[in-house]
Amino acid sequence: MEIQSSNTFSQDVSALAKADDKKENGPIGPQVAELAHAKNAAKAELRLNAKLLESAPEVTVNAGNNPQALVLKTAIEGINEALQ
Repeated sequence: MEIQSSNTFSQDVSALAKADDKKENGPIGPQVAELAHAKNAAKAELRLNAKLLESAPEVTVNAGNNPQALVLKTAIEGINEALQ
């Protein structure tokens, strides 16, 4: 069964439980576990993005005229682009 990613975790689990083809696909436990892992990975990525966004102004403010400021700024921008 195809699950849409725009649903919440509980909606996805409910859809799995109500699926017409669940007897053909076997137990839904592994599918629920996969959804849980995906949800946790998404939360971890959001936390990482938030940490990067929080630290970016600190690096810019604290760097001042430091020659490493441009290197750090470029690195943070590259990481942010890679995460998007």
